[in-house]
Amino acid sequence: MKNANLFISMLVASTLPACGYIKSLFPDKEKDYQYTTEIPALVLPPDLGRENILKPPPAVAAAPSGNMNVDSPAASAAKPATVEHPAVDSRPPASPVATTTVAEQAAIVDTPVDNTDAPVAADTAAPLAKHEFIAVELIKAADGNSRLRVSAPFDKAWRTVDKALSRKSIEVTSRNKQESAFKLHYDPNEKKLEDGSLWDEALFIFSGLQGDEKEFVVKLIDNGQQTDVVILDTAQHPAADAAALNLLNLLQETIKTDFAK
Repeated sequence: MKNANLFISMLVASTLPACGYIKSLFPDKEKDYQYTTEIPALVLPPDLGRENILKPPPAVAAAPSGNMNVDSPAASAAKPATVEHPAVDSRPPASPVATTTVAEQAAIVDTPVDNTDAPVAADTAAPLAKHEFIAVELIKAADGNSRLRVSAPFDKAWRTVDKALSRKSIEVTSRNKQESAFKLHYDPNEKKLEDGSLWDEALFIFSGLQGDEKEFVVKLIDNGQQTDVVILDTAQHPAADAAALNLLNLLQETIKTDFAK
């Protein structure tokens, strides 16, 4: 008897989890319904309201049928009457074709052609102005002092001398074209700085502080188609020392080598 009760108890205990599992497979719809919430009503735009939806679409005018009988009396009355006219040729009358005889053709061939209005050939055109060299020479004036004579008018000689001074990096302190004079500082023993060591740069600076730099005035004298270049000192007297002569030679070489008209 005890074994039977024990068996029944074990059977009941084993079926309880099975009942819970089976119940989980079939959810309680009534309980879910009790805990649900209502969805708010859908708001439609005015043009999609119920009244507009129920209205019939606007009537479309029926297009005229394409099967209208063209031979009907109504169609004949609506169609305007046309009068046929004979076709007229509007083209101008053809001109007679000009014919030339063999003698006329020979005369045309032998007739000389007048080329007075023809453009000038490229080989006969005037040559373009070339970059001409300015002649410059070192001369002795009546007072015995040296000067440069440039074969160019004053304006061109002024630009040429100015370029020569700039090319040689000579320090020009004043340019006065009205007085026809350049004021400058010139050292005939000055050496150009070359790329080297720091010691070379220091020596260049030190030698520059102790250089023999002099102040000169380069005066231009207008002689028409020629211009004379004279070196003056600060007192406006002709300079005849070695530094002035060296400056004249430097300007002459620079103009001959690098400058043109």
